[in-house]
Amino acid sequence: ESQSFLQVLLPEGVECDFELISENGARIPCHRRFLSRNSTVLARMFETEWKDSQEKACNMNISEDGLNALLKFIYNASIDDPLGSPSIALELLETAYHYDIPLLEKAVRKILIKQSVSWYTTEMALKQHRFSLSVDGYRDLKWKAVKVIETKTGEVINQMRLAL
Repeated sequence: ESQSFLQVLLPEGVECDFELISENGARIPCHRRFLSRNSTVLARMFETEWKDSQEKACNMNISEDGLNALLKFIYNASIDDPLGSPSIALELLETAYHYDIPLLEKAVRKILIKQSVSWYTTEMALKQHRFSLSVDGYRDLKWKAVKVIETKTGEVINQMRLAL
């Protein structure tokens, strides 16, 4: 089975010049060039004297699985991970928004809108609703979360009781 150059490049760490660091401290080697082509925020970071840029690493507010999914998208345009996991999908959406990665943001929004109510967890729907309230233009995601929460009201009430 033939693999593209990019599918081999990241896993083998060929000529990596930067690292992204997940919430749990996992360091994943990558390439500034690919990051900056996909994210205007990271591109600006590399062009300035930003501390993390000089240290050749950036702490990301994302799980290790989410970070791996982010890099799969950047290197291979793969969205398999968010299709299989609501939590990874939401992490990628938030990361795409904060780091200005429009192609990823669009792809994940489409995934979140198209998924069935049963795909969502109640906790994830609440997080999605909270996040969508803070972002202009996310009305569709807010309403999807509301639909999920309405459908799963019993679960929400039980979670609220457990939190008391």
